[in-house]
Amino acid sequence: GMGKWWHSVSMYAGTNDALVQWWYGHNAVAFVFTVGIIAQIYYFLPKESGQPIFSYKLSLFAFWGLMFVYLWAGGHHLIYSTVPDWMQTMGSVFSVVLILPSWGSAINILLTMKGEWSQLRESPLIKFMILASTFYMFSTLEGPILSIKSVNALAHFTDWIPGHVHDGTLGWVGFMTMAALYHMT
Repeated sequence: GMGKWWHSVSMYAGTNDALVQWWYGHNAVAFVFTVGIIAQIYYFLPKESGQPIFSYKLSLFAFWGLMFVYLWAGGHHLIYSTVPDWMQTMGSVFSVVLILPSWGSAINILLTMKGEWSQLRESPLIKFMILASTFYMFSTLEGPILSIKSVNALAHFTDWIPGHVHDGTLGWVGFMTMAALYHMT
């Protein structure tokens, strides 16, 4: 027969569907990939390097900043769509603000290695984690840049838009997953 064709039909229609999908989609990336991977790196890096996390306070600020700011940033995917302009602007503003907690986490991770960079030569696990953090910094800078309306006007229908998600997923999540798998062997 026709199977369960209604599974691909949204409960919402039009603009409301886009709002729900991006509110969910953006937060799925935030709370599945970002927070889980940050937790892993905060566990594995001190354990492998023998160094304490650079700043506990910065890790708290960055974590709770991500929790609050990420919720409202999904609207930047809907720039130049039919959603109200104030939602697009709110998504753009929160995306730019998202640089602070994102880079707070990444810088905290990198500063944990202060004075111990020689361990990069010796430990593949640390190499994976530092590379993952570097990709995290790049992809969390790309998102806010792409959320600026004048940039988005040029880039919206290009491969840069899905590409920034892929470099985050493949770089940040991929390298940290490799670090975790390497740790298990």
